[in-house]
Amino acid sequence: GSEKDEPFSRGWKQRVSVKDSHRERWSDGTALFTSTEGIIMHAMERMGFNAQRRRINGEKDLLLIHGESAVGVASFGVRNSGTQAKTSLSVRLSRGLDAEPFEALLDDVKTTLTEALTGLNRP
Repeated sequence: GSEKDEPFSRGWKQRVSVKDSHRERWSDGTALFTSTEGIIMHAMERMGFNAQRRRINGEKDLLLIHGESAVGVASFGVRNSGTQAKTSLSVRLSRGLDAEPFEALLDDVKTTLTEALTGLNRP
């Protein structure tokens, strides 16, 4: 892998997708985006990580939260597919971190986003 992938080498990763997503509902500046950012940040802080949002040029609607702790690094990303009606969530953990709380968080966020992005009502 490339240098920047080093901390995650052989760690845990998982990706899930919200299918049939109204992708226009997932954009930076919306209440949904802001509340999701808060949920992920607080959850990671409770797990003992120092969490911060990372911004990447050209990916305005990417929500990427990076967390660091004494035991490792974690990242949680939410982004729209470029081509399909879906929004994906991905978690990457460095080796040795407990994946269980992240699986639970991934599940919670996916449930919230599925309702918001596929429901008939606009959020």
